[in-house]
Amino acid sequence: MEHTHLITQFLQENDLHDPKSIDKLFELVFDELRRLARGRLRREREHHTLNATGLVHEYFIRLQGDPNQPQWQNRAHFYSLAVIAMKRILIEHARKRMAEKRGGGAEHVPIEDAYNLIGSDQEATELLTLNEALTKFGEVDPTGKQILEAVYFSGLPHKEIAQMLGVTTKTIQRSLRASEFWLKRYYGVAQSST
Repeated sequence: MEHTHLITQFLQENDLHDPKSIDKLFELVFDELRRLARGRLRREREHHTLNATGLVHEYFIRLQGDPNQPQWQNRAHFYSLAVIAMKRILIEHARKRMAEKRGGGAEHVPIEDAYNLIGSDQEATELLTLNEALTKFGEVDPTGKQILEAVYFSGLPHKEIAQMLGVTTKTIQRSLRASEFWLKRYYGVAQSST
């Protein structure tokens, strides 16, 4: 059976509140999730404290502890929700970094490790600002938000994202043009009000 159908069948036939099922799911999807995470992390600074494997592991740790797991309809639905969840993990990581910058939980950082923090504040701020804009955009166009998150987070070609989300590449392209227009207006309004 083709791997795509195997994942869909597994999601539909197993109780994913069972730790053994989650472990099996982890084996089935780990490589693809790590590829998605790698695509997103390429846009982060070089010495990011989360790597693709760590991001996928964090996602599965949270998945195991979530009593309100979604009922995944198929492979594409699973991956699209996983992309969003991993984006949230990165946003939480950015918020934590910004809180630490302001002194919360301050601790001594050896000088040889300090370079890991250089440049991270701007990226964390940009990620938080983008998340705020995406949240507002999602109120106007929920599907467009999902597409934009998948494109921004995964770094995959449009054809693969279209397949993952169950839409056409033309839908991806139209949605990206609309979201670009909306975000330009949003950032223009946000900048003029500051």
